[in-house]
Amino acid sequence: DYQQGIRTQSPLLFSDYFKEDIRLMPAFQKTLLGKENAITYFKAFFDRFDILEYKRENFETMDLGSQLSVVGTFTMKVRLKTSKKTEELRGKYINMWQKADEGLLLVAEIWNYDHHTDLTEYLKFDMVPGTVLA
Repeated sequence: DYQQGIRTQSPLLFSDYFKEDIRLMPAFQKTLLGKENAITYFKAFFDRFDILEYKRENFETMDLGSQLSVVGTFTMKVRLKTSKKTEELRGKYINMWQKADEGLLLVAEIWNYDHHTDLTEYLKFDMVPGTVLA
């Protein structure tokens, strides 16, 4: 669902997994609080970039009782819509899931890139409300 949603630029394919008070912590962005802000972020990202390829690979899952922690890597090939500049972004992510009667709900999603990117300024979305928590 998540990978398909990213590849097709359809956040509604995966936003049902978001807990109402999700914390989304993308690279180059203040922490986004709440499902609505998380969806707004993904819509802004998809308005700015075409997603040419996307792949995730989980390499560690830890059962923490009422929560699961999933750590993995991702690669994403994007094209900036305004210039057609293409770049492959690689990095790591951590997802924190809460166990609930209806299944798993995403409590927090955190990611960063493991290399320099010339797209840094384009990966910032000041129009999406965020907050500094640290």
